[in-house]
Amino acid sequence: CNEFKGKSYITSKSLLTELNKTKKILLWSEQGVGDQIMYGSLLNEFSKMCEQLTVRIDKRLIHLFKKKNPKIKFIGQSDKVNEADFENHLSIADLGKFLRYKKKQFSNVVFPYIDFNEKISNKIRKAFFHKHKILIGISWTSKAEMGQEKSIHYKNLIPIFKLKNTSFIDLEYNNSEDDKKNIYQMTGKKIHRINEIDYYNNILGVSSIINACDLIITCSNVNAHISGALGKKTFLLLPLGKGRLLNWSSENNTSLWYPSIKIYQQNEPEDWATPIEKVREEVLNCQTY
Repeated sequence: CNEFKGKSYITSKSLLTELNKTKKILLWSEQGVGDQIMYGSLLNEFSKMCEQLTVRIDKRLIHLFKKKNPKIKFIGQSDKVNEADFENHLSIADLGKFLRYKKKQFSNVVFPYIDFNEKISNKIRKAFFHKHKILIGISWTSKAEMGQEKSIHYKNLIPIFKLKNTSFIDLEYNNSEDDKKNIYQMTGKKIHRINEIDYYNNILGVSSIINACDLIITCSNVNAHISGALGKKTFLLLPLGKGRLLNWSSENNTSLWYPSIKIYQQNEPEDWATPIEKVREEVLNCQTY
């Protein structure tokens, strides 16, 4: 962050605890959207330690965090700032070593810590919810770095699509029309898409779609982070080895950052059959309640 050379940089727990109500601090992000959502769970807690906090994040995320954090000023990553306005600055990712150095501290978060549009959620729920069916939001590809390793070919998910008493909403960021046509031919199951929402630019809209669902099934992508931040019941399918990111640290197959996410990981590289069968059984269990 070259524009802040020479500014004070918080580098130790002792400095953090010495923050007082006169400090003006800038947090800046250098990660992708998913990581920014994950570290966003620390913002409310940190905002109580300083008088003025400005957070520079992807502009698409501002509406997710703004209402939940009224004390914080959010700006886009491309917005200009005057370094003279801040006494300290640090990366948003560095908050973890100050606020999450003990496992029990992960329970400090109140979910949901991101926002959604209730009117959009209710509209989707009204259109696609059926009394005796589970409404499942689903995605199987990732566009991020190592996306190919994190993605799942749609054919591997056919056992899930074949489940009775299920309805599916498409959460794919990629063009999924060909995949969905093939899925329909193989299962007779139509996967619905909310076409009036721009999935890439309107992340608040995606959050609203996810909020409307009973359950989310996804590979490692932004949807997993959004769903986890909402506290939505989520089944996350992870690869073994390359593509298995460290931020999905888990205890008893549950995400430390997102307690509502249950993790199903490959036992062998490229073998999706075992974790997908476990997810299929979990969905069946959900249908019994």
